[in-house]
Amino acid sequence: MDIRIKYNNIAGNNPNAKLNQKEQMLSFKAYMLSLVANSLQAQKKLIEAEYYHRESLKIYLGLGGKNSIRVARQIARLSSVVTEQGRFEEGNILAQYSLKSYIEAGLPDKALNVISSKKAVASTLVNIEKYSEALNYFTAIKSTINSDEFLKKYFGELGDLDEVVALIFTKNFQKAETVAQSIFENEKSKVGSNHPRTVLAQAFYAVTLQEQKKIEEAKKNFKEAIPSLIEQIRNDSETSNISKKSQRRFSLIADMVFW
Repeated sequence: MDIRIKYNNIAGNNPNAKLNQKEQMLSFKAYMLSLVANSLQAQKKLIEAEYYHRESLKIYLGLGGKNSIRVARQIARLSSVVTEQGRFEEGNILAQYSLKSYIEAGLPDKALNVISSKKAVASTLVNIEKYSEALNYFTAIKSTINSDEFLKKYFGELGDLDEVVALIFTKNFQKAETVAQSIFENEKSKVGSNHPRTVLAQAFYAVTLQEQKKIEEAKKNFKEAIPSLIEQIRNDSETSNISKKSQRRFSLIADMVFW
């Protein structure tokens, strides 16, 4: 593809047409590199995924400058793979920059990309233990969604386990219970009671109950969740598929749930 870009003569002698053709091919190359990166990231080949995300970002920066939507989106992807490696400070910086790029590119607060970007920033703030700041983002996101009928239908009942973690550490256990229970029930209805997402949500729900001294209810939910949760941890550990973030979540559950 590099050779085709360099020696492309499809557009004849028209320099503007040649430039447009070159930009299109570079854009396609950046897109393909990003797809490769996404595939590698899904396979937990995080170092390789980061490399391809960075290569894609370099091309997009050359094509559209730092404040384009494509650049913002690619920085968000890079933030995700960096965060999965446990480089939480760097992941937060990249997530913040991605949000800044979306805003400077002219997208409004109600744009889906901006909402998703704010959600990513909130999650990275939880990773670096800035829980109050994270909760400010979660509150702003929900306020934006609730102000628009389309967004309410699009996102439905927005819940995030990172919000639950932030609420636990700021000792707002009652709200943490409400959010965790909502996530648990939504996941159970969508993917079933034995799905890893459902099990993890139920375990966090048990944590919130335990912190409010609702011992019997906490025991019941933890007893239902723990066998599948342990199996999930074991399988992920054996295949090296467990991320640093998942490790921290499992440790939190182990430390805080009544045994």
